[in-house]
Amino acid sequence: MKLLTFLKEIVKGFFSRTDNFEVLIGAGSESKGEIRAAGTVKIEGRHIGTVTANQIIILEKACVRGDMRSGAVIVAGTAEGDITADELVEVRGTGRISGDIYSQRLSVSEGGIFNGYARIYKNTATKIDALVDSKAAMT
Repeated sequence: MKLLTFLKEIVKGFFSRTDNFEVLIGAGSESKGEIRAAGTVKIEGRHIGTVTANQIIILEKACVRGDMRSGAVIVAGTAEGDITADELVEVRGTGRISGDIYSQRLSVSEGGIFNGYARIYKNTATKIDALVDSKAAMT
């Protein structure tokens, strides 16, 4: 219960800093296809297809199957597909990601699950030169 309250407060604070809330897929809802939004996409239900937005938030009981491209992605539910984020990918304690991640920062909370490869860039100005490839590091 404390975790749910904590997540609600984090999401509430996140939206208060967001000017353009564009898309909400509510609990119990399902959608298919490509989502492109200038602001924030909040998913409480299920989505199959690509998502491109400034911010993507996947709540605890939500599921996304498809690639995502965003400034920041917060996963408290399930994400299956590759994620490219200019700033941050955050996996909460209830979150699960199956797919590769390309981002400047990656945060996996205790209890969070990440199955895939991570490519972490030092900064956006030198992405290509500063690439740290976890596949190469494993060999």
